[in-house]
Amino acid sequence: MLTNSGTKYSGVQLDEGRLVKAANGELDLQDPTGAISVRKWNTLSVNSLYAIARNEFRDVNENIIKADISIMVARPGEAKNFMTNDPEVNLLCIAAYKDALDSIRFLAPGDRKKALLKAQTLYRDFGNVPGFENCKADLVAVFGKDFPPAEQ
Repeated sequence: MLTNSGTKYSGVQLDEGRLVKAANGELDLQDPTGAISVRKWNTLSVNSLYAIARNEFRDVNENIIKADISIMVARPGEAKNFMTNDPEVNLLCIAAYKDALDSIRFLAPGDRKKALLKAQTLYRDFGNVPGFENCKADLVAVFGKDFPPAEQ
């Protein structure tokens, strides 16, 4: 449905533009000027993906669908925001967070620049998520005064 539905959902308005078609994991989107752009399905906002999926799951709670979509596109922090008290989502978030933090710790001594980019992503994904209030402190422990990096 989200990756290969052809023109079934053509015309659905998304945050990124109007959906023209979906094929092979890519979506053709039309902006207000009429220009067409191609985006990978998993780069769209959760709200956009929900706009495509919602009619297929009319009897399912919106937050459950959005949490599932967030998990499918590897955004566990967003999933937790939709399902704050769900134990399975919580465990998934903890595992994803710990894995990403361990990866950053391992990478930082050899490639600080790449580790900082990963840290920025982790902070963006978990910095405001309930239960991960120590995210910034965890990253400052790895990078010291270098985190967060100055805006460019």
